[in-house]
Amino acid sequence: MRYKIAVISSLYPPYSRGGAEKAAEMVAQGLKEEGHKVFVVTAEPWRGIFSLAPKVATPTCSLYSPTSRGIGGVRGDIKTYRFYPLNLFFFASIGKYPLFFRLIWRIFDTFNLHSFAVLWFVLKKETPDIVWTHNLTGLGLLTPLLLKILKIPHIHTLHDVALIDPSGVLFYRSLTTISWLNYDKIWGALIRKLFASPALVVSPSKWLMDFYLGHEFFRTSKTLVIQNPIKIPLNPPLLKGEAEEDLEKGEVKEGGEINLLYIGQLEKQKGVLFLISTLDELAAKYNFKLFVAGGGKLFGRLKKLKTEKQWLTVCGKLDCDDLEKIWERTDITIVPSLIYENSPTVIYESLTNGIPVIASRVGGIPELIEDGKNGFLFEAGDGEDLKNKLIAIFENPRILDNLKRGALTFEAKTPIMYVREVLDYANLQILPARQSPFCFLS
Repeated sequence: MRYKIAVISSLYPPYSRGGAEKAAEMVAQGLKEEGHKVFVVTAEPWRGIFSLAPKVATPTCSLYSPTSRGIGGVRGDIKTYRFYPLNLFFFASIGKYPLFFRLIWRIFDTFNLHSFAVLWFVLKKETPDIVWTHNLTGLGLLTPLLLKILKIPHIHTLHDVALIDPSGVLFYRSLTTISWLNYDKIWGALIRKLFASPALVVSPSKWLMDFYLGHEFFRTSKTLVIQNPIKIPLNPPLLKGEAEEDLEKGEVKEGGEINLLYIGQLEKQKGVLFLISTLDELAAKYNFKLFVAGGGKLFGRLKKLKTEKQWLTVCGKLDCDDLEKIWERTDITIVPSLIYENSPTVIYESLTNGIPVIASRVGGIPELIEDGKNGFLFEAGDGEDLKNKLIAIFENPRILDNLKRGALTFEAKTPIMYVREVLDYANLQILPARQSPFCFLS
């Protein structure tokens, strides 16, 4: 059965903060390629008073070029409604503002009646069979209530902890701490009430699903844990600089420079400064380079560090063609996060390119990294543990070769595979008992 499906995400390319937006884009493309009629509703920056009303566009995707090679790539040919949700500023720029303004913004966002009205108009006009939401912060947290009023079946994909902690950030080992005035408990109770129980809740990691269920979210929802979709390279590199016959002979090149990669937000909680500090202790003895790619508050500081450390290269944000080139040069990806992560997209991208990952043992990351097979896990924030993992690789290149072989065994899901599995599960678990997609909600 084919449906008309609305994908709602607060951010959507070319506006993006991280992996959640990539996942939303992949879902939309997978639905289209599977034969469903799909449209997207998302926010855009302030462009004058007319930006308060929704307008239709079919933008060219900024995350993946139309000519990029791979299975499950994304094209910018999906009908997209964009509007500016009336508030103090655009969500993508929230990090630029002081805490006081962010608190006011958060109140407006939670009860954004303008977004409520715009979404009502679009959904009544388009009459979708199903609405599939992603991150809603920045678009209005009254959206689930609207879907319940309109009696439209609701699938929601989890990406972070923002429904419990509005910052979306939980530092490692902070789950049992008591926050100032218990604001997180108050916030969680409010959002739990507003969100109620979508028909189906999807999470890319068991850790995040269990986290929400443990806080009594989604009490009557069906749940599904499934890895996010990803574009799979047509010809992932086997081993950088080695011919296939060399692998069969077990020959290992030694003494060459090892290229490390950090790609993600340039923020303290992501561990990029911790990573550079740790590597600085190894730079005098071992031959490596670290490439840092991304944007954020620390970009200027990292550019200054680059002038002091010859082994450090700071690339800033990369377009899709540059990303493909940097994957070709990378030997190991490092994810040194100091916060609980859900299911980082960079790990998917790295493994599908045949590149092993060294990552913090936090959140849903251990569900992707098999320690010693396709990468290594280390205790978050533990520089000695990270150094030991790196030294083992620097001193024994055969370990790296084995990890690269292990990375190639990672089973990723293309957008079509992903949406097919989610909708098949919805049909099996929900539709037979209710006969119609319009009866997702009890």
